This record gives sequence, structure tokens and C-alpha cells, in this order.
Amino acid sequence: MIEEMENSQPQAKKKPFIISLPEVVRNTLPNLNYLNLRNKSNSCTESTELRFPDEIVNWAGFEQEVLAWQPEVDKEYQKPTFSQRRIITCEKDICTASDINIYETLTPLDQSILFLDGRALKSIVGQPDFIIVNSNMVLLMIWECKTKWVLKVLPDEDIMALYKQEKEIKEGPYVCSNNNASIFDSINQVYGYMCANSLKYGVLSTYDQTLFLKREVVKVEGEDYGRLYISNTIMSASTSPTLLKSVAYIIDLASNDHYSPFLKKPTMTADDTNEDDEPIPEKKDDSEFKYKGYLLPKGPNVITRNQSRRVLGSLDTNVDL
Repeated sequence: MIEEMENSQPQAKKKPFIISLPEVVRNTLPNLNYLNLRNKSNSCTESTELRFPDEIVNWAGFEQEVLAWQPEVDKEYQKPTFSQRRIITCEKDICTASDINIYETLTPLDQSILFLDGRALKSIVGQPDFIIVNSNMVLLMIWECKTKWVLKVLPDEDIMALYKQEKEIKEGPYVCSNNNASIFDSINQVYGYMCANSLKYGVLSTYDQTLFLKREVVKVEGEDYGRLYISNTIMSASTSPTLLKSVAYIIDLASNDHYSPFLKKPTMTADDTNEDDEPIPEKKDDSEFKYKGYLLPKGPNVITRNQSRRVLGSLDTNVDL
């Protein structure tokens, strides 16, 4: 009789496609397929908010931090349905794949965290591809997408060594053509957006490969000194940790503390100057494409900047994504 009474009680409806964040971040992402294109440009966006960190340090403990982090279990997420774009030809395709497989997957149903187009808020300085905000539209961090033609780090390559090598070439006395993908320009672009918007965290990603950035400012002899931490590359197919858990972790960090002091742009000088010249806005290829998404002490792993002032003539002025 008791069993009959229990069976007669209304049962709570199950939500078959709703899961928790710990379940979400266990997933790895499908790989992308690039179309083999000839003469594909590998130069980076010429940013008007470009800045150069005084010191770059490997965020060596990032992966262990992610693995040790316990995601909250009380928020609900839609069970992800991953999509694989068969052909990648430009940054637009990277943005679309990231939007579907990363941003939508990590957006909780209560929309307490949102991934928006980089132009969604009027207060944003510069033109990052995406921004991450909370439910009060407070800017938490920026996300910049690149193709593998612009940014590629091989499994056996050291990010710090690559950055140092490119830095020495660009700060050298000779002008040379750069026919290789540039980690130097891409990192400085994201760092500039972080400085301009007083942000502590940022992401630089090709979808297949993702770097997580953390910025801090310290005083050295009364002057602001910018230090940038860069994680090792997290692959889309990584399992320890997964890319989704890494992204969720840095969002959690930014939700608790997203601020780092504003740093002004360096003074630029050039041999050939024209007082009538006006600033050139940031440009991207693919017919000025901007992704239109949802619009609401020194050690071996440390690199310092030798020059306190950057010479404009040493900048690579190629414009592309």
C-alpha cells in the first residue's frame, strides 16, 4: 500500500539534455580540417593598441592548476553537440567553430557568463574578436582567434624561445621579410588589448592550439613594469587537462579578479613623419571581416624587453589575420 502511495506522488521531471559543468569539461573537441591554400598570408592584424610586455614568463603551473580545480556543480548547461567544419579557409571559420564548440558549450543556461562579439560593448578599446562578460555586462577577459597560418607552435617548440627569437629579429638593425607565422606579433596584440582594457586575463587561440595569458603590473624604480605569463599550448584534443576545462578555469579566475592596471601605449617614433597623418584604424583581411556573434628574478623561462621605447620603423606593417 505504501508503495502504491509513493507511485501515485508526482515525479520530478528529468531534464535529459541538461548536464553540470564537471560533465561538460570532460569532453575533448573535434579537430578542424584546413584547405591547402597557396600563398596564404601569415601576417598579423596591425593593432592600434599594440603594447610590448617588459617581461614574459612561462605560466608553468597552469596545467596543474586546471587539473586541481573543481568546477562548480550547481549550474546547468546544455549537453553539447559538437560540430566539425570540414574546410577552414580563414579566420571567420575559426571563429565559427570556436563559437559553436567552445562558447556555446561553456555558456550556462542562466547566462551568468556570456561570450560576445568584440564590438558588443561600446566601452571596449581596440577590436578583439570576442569578449567574455558576466550577467552584469562586466568585461572579464578578451579572446583573439588566429588561423594556423598566422600562429602555429609545433609540439616540440618552446613558446618562450620562439618569442625571443622573433623579438631579436624585429628589434635588430636590419629590415627583413617575415615569411613565418608570428607568435611575437600575435602575443603583443592580445597583450595590448589586455592593457588597454585593464584586464588580467586573455586567450589567444587557433582552436587547435590555445594559449592562456595572465598579466600583472609591478613598480620598478617608480615606473610601471608589465609582466606577462603565457601557458604552454593546450590542444583541442588534450585530455589532461581538456581545452574546455582550461577555458572554464580561466573564466573562473577572471570572474573572481579580472582587473590589472591600465598601461599606456609606448611612444612611437619614425624617421619619416608627417604631422598631417591621421591614425590608421585596425584592419583585418577577408574584406574587413569581423565575426558577428552574440552582440549583447630572471630565469630560463623569462624574457625581458631590452628597449624602453619601440621604434615604429621596426614594426611589421603587413595587415592580415
